[in-house]
Amino acid sequence: MAIRACKFRCCNVRAAAIVVVLITSCLQQKAHGRLRTTNQKASEPNQVKSAEKGGAMLPASLNNCWHDARVVHDVAAFSFNQIWKQPDRMWVLMRITPANSSGSGYTRKGKHGVIMIGGSWKLIAALTKAPDRRSGRYRWEEPFKGWIRNISIKDIYTIVRQKEGGSIICRYNPKAKGADQFASVCLIPRQWEKYARPALTYLQKNLERLQQKNPQVTEELRVLLDHKNPFVAVTACNLLAERNGLDKDFARGSLAGAKGYRQAIFTYLLLTHPLRMKQDQSFEELSRIIETADNSKQLEGAALGIFASFYSAQVPSRIEREARLKLLERLDKKQLMFGRQTESDKYVISILESCQIRQKPPAPGK
Repeated sequence: MAIRACKFRCCNVRAAAIVVVLITSCLQQKAHGRLRTTNQKASEPNQVKSAEKGGAMLPASLNNCWHDARVVHDVAAFSFNQIWKQPDRMWVLMRITPANSSGSGYTRKGKHGVIMIGGSWKLIAALTKAPDRRSGRYRWEEPFKGWIRNISIKDIYTIVRQKEGGSIICRYNPKAKGADQFASVCLIPRQWEKYARPALTYLQKNLERLQQKNPQVTEELRVLLDHKNPFVAVTACNLLAERNGLDKDFARGSLAGAKGYRQAIFTYLLLTHPLRMKQDQSFEELSRIIETADNSKQLEGAALGIFASFYSAQVPSRIEREARLKLLERLDKKQLMFGRQTESDKYVISILESCQIRQKPPAPGK
């Protein structure tokens, strides 16, 4: 009898572990529902890998556009002034590398059970106080969440769990427990790591002046949109948005001329900032960028920015969601003209497949 009971418990634990493995997929499927209401089965992001080429390629790895959507969300909302306002805190730039089993192991414990979170971190730069070590490991238990009512991009792409991990700016506290070790996390593009400290220095010196609302500063902000430091450019875009500056000149100038993550974040702010331009105007300007593209590489930033806008802190209304879907449909038609030969083609297609604008082709033999 004892042996039977033991086998039964083992089966339960094994079954629960399988459920945990499926949760991330389920979260992505539920996320698709925020883009389009459909009875069709949600598709997975395209599994295509690519090497980073000096920042020319938009993603750090092509197989996860959810990582890139989280980057857009985090960087667009991040304020560097919180760093120098808390000089006694340990603000750092580090790389997170989750263990292969992070988030996948289930243990029956308490009412709903727990999953194990684990991995390693490596210090890239100290922005205020430096930790005693330049690398370390993390490990803790988290309550198992079988259902999330109001899903966010942070639920879909959790940096300490997903295998890609990522480069983050955070307030590190080695004495804290669990996820509190990494507070105020901002996931950034890996190729932007070298710009974090120079941006902090520049903004600490100039931000107060740039926050002044007068015509001279407004024109300076427009110039800063093209600054070589992307963090400075994103800060300028946020400040310009606060004075209703994301207008037609912005859309046809800096937005149209930007590339990669910078264009994605500009697009995201154009669509989601509380003081954004009217919806029909933004639709017209983004349609112009899509229609004038000569290849898929020129579609990367707009595609990612529109995709990420579905997961902004302010949930889009039905009308806004439908308008953004129409933009992705236009982008889909444009991309079909370019095929699927280059890594940029594959990246844009992975976004379209992730939000069900385009269906993945059936596997060979099916």
